Amino acid sequence: MDQDNTLASERGRKSGAGDGGENNELPQPCEVDRPDSHSKLPRQFEDITNNFKADDAKKTFDRTKLPWYSRPEPALDPVVQETLDKKHFYLVNYKEIKHNLLGQADCPTFPDSLWHSIIIGSYINLDKVYTGNGSVRKTVKEVRLHSEWTVAFHSAKSTILYLYPNCQEEFTTYESFIIGHFVATKPDEHCRVIALDKAICYGLILTKGSEA
Repeated sequence: MDQDNTLASERGRKSGAGDGGENNELPQPCEVDRPDSHSKLPRQFEDITNNFKADDAKKTFDRTKLPWYSRPEPALDPVVQETLDKKHFYLVNYKEIKHNLLGQADCPTFPDSLWHSIIIGSYINLDKVYTGNGSVRKTVKEVRLHSEWTVAFHSAKSTILYLYPNCQEEFTTYESFIIGHFVATKPDEHCRVIALDKAICYGLILTKGSEA
């Protein structure tokens, strides 16, 4: 009996030491705490998360700081307003527009390096158009003859009207204006008419954008 009491007392002391003593071993992480136990989010949730991040980034652009933000919208000619609306749409969706455009069966043949200026409605350098159409020439050839100007102008005109068909009347009027100057000028002075055309187009840079 005494022997049993001694063994019980011994077991009690060991048990008490285990409960009240210090444990030097670090606690093992639960399964949910392990980094490798987290499964990857489903694709649809990742897309939603990325969209939220993109939206947050867009919200950082404060339009109220733009100097023209509080200005009243001017009353524009319907053709001009349509051109601006198309230009805005093309600017926002430039890559998709070009990809879709070049896949069209009736897409005009045009130098690839100038498509950006066509799509956003910027100024087109006819020297580059004339050099780039059906040519492997690297050096830009300056348009100096009436025939050269006509080839370059018609190429640019048909390409621009493919994206901005509402500008047909504007092109017709301008072409008649320039041709009238060619007719009234001696052939050996046609370079002066071409210089006039360039001066007019360079003037448009101030309101429409940069040179192509």
